[in-house]
This record gives sequence, structure tokens and C-alpha cells, in this order.
Amino acid sequence: MNVLVAGDDIRFRHFVRRALVAHFGCAVTEAGNGREALLGLERDRFDLMVVEDAMPVMGGHDMLRELRASTPFTTMPVVILNGDPDEGMVRQAIDLGVLDYLLTTQRAPYQFVERMGRVFERIGPACLTAPAPPAG
Repeated sequence: MNVLVAGDDIRFRHFVRRALVAHFGCAVTEAGNGREALLGLERDRFDLMVVEDAMPVMGGHDMLRELRASTPFTTMPVVILNGDPDEGMVRQAIDLGVLDYLLTTQRAPYQFVERMGRVFERIGPACLTAPAPPAG
């Protein structure tokens, strides 16, 4: 499974990359903000996006609005991570069709892996059986 991870925090992106590669054998591409993520979607095909909500240039909610307005991406699976448990933000994300909304307090490796395992169960087993990319 090919996953696009968007976030301005390099530690966030590396954390997500390590977890997705080690536990699910996914190929991961990184973007530094929502605008870069949308440009990445023009270049490559992705099966899932994991997006940090609070980013400069274009945040997760704004990127998601643009993504959903584009016919090829109206149903693309997206997981948003956010530090704000505000019910209104969560509701907006759900209205925009996110697959899951994780609080950054769930960034402990076992919590993140558990939640992502549920996400992968919903979108299909492809990445669960995919071989891990070669080390290097």
C-alpha cells in the first residue's frame, strides 16, 4: 500500500513512516504541508493519506476540502491527526469524509499502530500482506 504522509513536523512524519513501514509494510512518501500533498497526488497514486491537521501554507482541513472537490479524490481514505479534541473540528473532519481522526496524544507507538490497524481493516488487507520495502 502506498501512503502519503503530510505534516510540517518532521518528527511526526518520521514517526508515521517508521510505524507504517515496520508494522504494515507500506511504502511512504512525505509532504511538508497540504499544498505539497496535493501536488504529490498529481504525480503519484496513493492508497491512503495520513495528514497532520495544523500545518502552515495549507492545513489538513483546507487540504481535505480541496481534495474532496476533485473528482478522482472524493473517496480517497484520509486519516487526520490533530492535537485539538474540539468536537467541532472532529465533526468537520467527519463531514469531509475522513476515515479516522486521531488525537496527537495517541502518537504513542502502540496506540497509533492499533488505530492504523483498524483503518487498514476497513480499507482492505492489501498493505497487511505487502512485503516491506528493502532496507537501505
